[in-house]
Amino acid sequence: MDEEPVLTGRRSTWTKIGIVAAFVAAALVAYPANVAAEAGKPVVQADISHLGDTAHLEFKGLKNWRYELQKDGSKKIVLSIPPIDQVSLTRMQGFHDSLVHGVQVNKHGNDGNYQITFELAQQDVESFDYLTDDPSRLIVDFYRRTEPEAKKPQPTAVAPVKVQPKAKVKAKAAEKDDDEDDEDYVAAAKPAVAQPTRKPAGDEFLSVDAPKSAKNENMNLKFGIFDGGDDNYDRFRIKDYEVREEAIIQSRQNIYLPFPMLKMQVSQLGKLMEEQPEYVIRAKDSRENKEARLLLTLFDRKRYAVFLKTYDYFMGRYRESEYAEILKCLAAHVHLVRWKEAGKAPEFEDARALYSELVQKYPESPLREHNYLILGFALMERGEALATLQTFQGFIRTYPTSPEIPLVRSAAAEAFMILRKYDEAASEYAQILKDFPKTPYAQEARYRMGDVAFAKGDYSEAIRTYEAAIKDLPAQEKVFPNAGFNMAEARFQQKDFKKSLNNFIQFVNLFPTHDHGGYALTRIGELLGVLGADQRRVMGAFLESYFRFPNHPGAKVARIRMLSQQMKGMKPKELKKALEEIQDASVKLDLRGIKQFTTLMAAEGLTHRGEYKTAIENLVGYYQKNPTSANLDTIKSRIRRNIASELKEEVDRGEVMKALEFYSQYQNTWLKNSDRIDVPFYLAGAYERAGAFSEAESIYHDTLRQRQAIAGTEAEKEKKVEEHLPSVASLNLRLASTLAQDRNYIDAYQQLKAIGPASTLSPAETVERVQLSALISEQRNEPARAREALSELAEKWQGDPNLLAPVELHLAQAYLKLGDPKHAEAHAEKVLQAAAAAPSTEGEVENPIAEKVLSDAYQVKAQAQVEQKKEMAAVETYQKLLDRFEDKMALGSVRYKVGQILFDRGDLKGAHDVWQRLEGSKNDLLWKVGKEKLDQSQWQADYNKYIKRIPAMVHSGRKESKQ
Repeated sequence: MDEEPVLTGRRSTWTKIGIVAAFVAAALVAYPANVAAEAGKPVVQADISHLGDTAHLEFKGLKNWRYELQKDGSKKIVLSIPPIDQVSLTRMQGFHDSLVHGVQVNKHGNDGNYQITFELAQQDVESFDYLTDDPSRLIVDFYRRTEPEAKKPQPTAVAPVKVQPKAKVKAKAAEKDDDEDDEDYVAAAKPAVAQPTRKPAGDEFLSVDAPKSAKNENMNLKFGIFDGGDDNYDRFRIKDYEVREEAIIQSRQNIYLPFPMLKMQVSQLGKLMEEQPEYVIRAKDSRENKEARLLLTLFDRKRYAVFLKTYDYFMGRYRESEYAEILKCLAAHVHLVRWKEAGKAPEFEDARALYSELVQKYPESPLREHNYLILGFALMERGEALATLQTFQGFIRTYPTSPEIPLVRSAAAEAFMILRKYDEAASEYAQILKDFPKTPYAQEARYRMGDVAFAKGDYSEAIRTYEAAIKDLPAQEKVFPNAGFNMAEARFQQKDFKKSLNNFIQFVNLFPTHDHGGYALTRIGELLGVLGADQRRVMGAFLESYFRFPNHPGAKVARIRMLSQQMKGMKPKELKKALEEIQDASVKLDLRGIKQFTTLMAAEGLTHRGEYKTAIENLVGYYQKNPTSANLDTIKSRIRRNIASELKEEVDRGEVMKALEFYSQYQNTWLKNSDRIDVPFYLAGAYERAGAFSEAESIYHDTLRQRQAIAGTEAEKEKKVEEHLPSVASLNLRLASTLAQDRNYIDAYQQLKAIGPASTLSPAETVERVQLSALISEQRNEPARAREALSELAEKWQGDPNLLAPVELHLAQAYLKLGDPKHAEAHAEKVLQAAAAAPSTEGEVENPIAEKVLSDAYQVKAQAQVEQKKEMAAVETYQKLLDRFEDKMALGSVRYKVGQILFDRGDLKGAHDVWQRLEGSKNDLLWKVGKEKLDQSQWQADYNKYIKRIPAMVHSGRKESKQ
């Protein structure tokens, strides 16, 4: 580099090496300025939103965060942070809610930082800031302090982690060509291999200084997020008596995603890259030495792009350089770093080629073992299981006594598991137990052996292996999280729900901040639902999962389940947004079966809303597009359940023709060969209401036989959960009703008898049964028996009075026929009183009284009053009937009857006013009859007045006739 320039012609040029050296030197001189320039660029992105009861601020873009957050007065909080991009600033400055009223930004803070001032809405608004590692985030939450703040437990302070200094070892570089005795070029390296004190790979936990006070010897230090009022997570536990069998049965028709196995870290690539050798090249007055040292300087300053260009030049010029091994180590490391950062395959291939060359070309090098390990673990992280296995098997043969052998065997076992060679994987762990007994490596192997059985799908063996490890090494349960989570998931897959729940609770208790916590809390919510816990507890677990791990796939599953449950009360815009969120999750979440799961959850939410047809369309569409996917029987079952629900709703609304048309749409497709009992039951109900009694009777008979066949069996328990299953008594009642309507009273009577005294009829069905019994008794000319049955029910009834209204009406009509108007009026009045006591708001009455029943009750009461000579009371009752129902029903005859009562009482004007409302209506004939009566009455009245005026004429006429 200190070579004089060579003059050629009129231009002064540098030699090739001089050009590169000058370029690199300029780059090195400008380096600090470049760094400062880059530091001023906005590299931080921010997002602010309202999450729950907090204003949630999230920053990303840096790995190491240098920031300061402090309160300025009572209503301002100031954050000092590296520059933020303009889009994020605009978003933040436009944000305001009940906690943060405004955001101001000063781009000229200290040390080039931005100063962001948050104007708080109230003085009691506090901030809480924390960092996350993967992904690297700075989180700032604003929340309203709850009283009493001073009494809240404070988080336990964690003492600084103590890092021991790493020893250095020296390794010779390549031998020099000359005969100098001095070692001018060495690589002073950090340990290339693990020291005997290295802890197992799963032991990735911070340590704290032991408390000095003897009183704290048994202190249980908690890390991460936990509830100080429920530090054992008892809120998630369920008692045996709380478990509901029907909930477990219902869960069989649900889809539960298989969550990924918890694999503890095996790869040591990150540690090995951090523990890279500290290369030193001693200065010598030669061009090759200077250029080699220049490369080392570029490497140390992490100017990797310039380093690689210079390296290519150097290796092209000095093909047999004595610094080749050191520089190739540097280049391999650079390519590996660039691959880890960008994930570009060419970078990995270059690193792989260099490490392979270093391992093969320099068998005696002290760096070979280090490079061998890096190559193997890099292949593992790349996902090349076979190449990983071959590399580590070569390492074991080459270095059989290396202290890294336990880690290498664990890596080989992991590769075997990926290749589905589970016996070979177990053999590797068994060899660790044999060669390294009573060491941390053996303890880790014990806990990892359960992973082999779990990956194999042998859940029983996995549970036995994990339980044995925990029993023999209980202290390590707090070190190795795989045992707790995987054992819980294995029990879930085996449907051992209660023990699975306890295992998951134990996992989140021991590892509250573990990344698999998102899966564990979501599964806890699912298990609470499976076991029949209150829905609020289920939703609480899902909400906790989503709040703690908002970006975790497991928490996203919890979010989908929450949205599905909440759809029932959503407005159309909210529903559309929820469905879009679920659809987005089906695309972005990398979980096996996610598309089927989201389809089912969206359909279930629509089912909760009563939108059965839309749910059917979505499920059928998925089924047709994915005819070979798993759990299609569940999809088919959900389709049939929605068909049954829509059919039931249409029959209950009285839309029988729509119901029959809807049934015919699926009769030969989804309902073909179906063993459901509720579908034919509602089909028969549609025929019954349509007046097709013979068709209804035939279907009811077949359904009754099918229902009786499963009585008392496990199939009956399942169908009670999965279907709108009618009871045997209900089917007998429907048959009796159909037969009675078809005037087959003898068979109807037999069907009523078949119901039996200890029936399972609903209150409404009980009333209908008594009414049918009374009707049949009347048709059999047994009016006393009919009245007795109705009266007994009316006297003993303790349920909804609205359900009893038809019975009271029936009694009123019966007493009226028997010539007992007093009792008739009393029973009719009970119907009207029940209607008056019901809420006036539509939709609040569970069993509203039919308008026909009320209308008949008014008429019976009025007629009973007439027969008791209470004509004006009857007029008042009739008038109430007309005011309420005349616009809905044909009540012309009633209006005529009111006018007739007034006419008979001599109130001609009142009768005229009542009858005149009939003029021009469908009952115009009644008006004409009434008007004729009024006219006749008026003529008679006028005639009588005329006669009274001439009594003498009449008298004289009689006398003359006598003469």
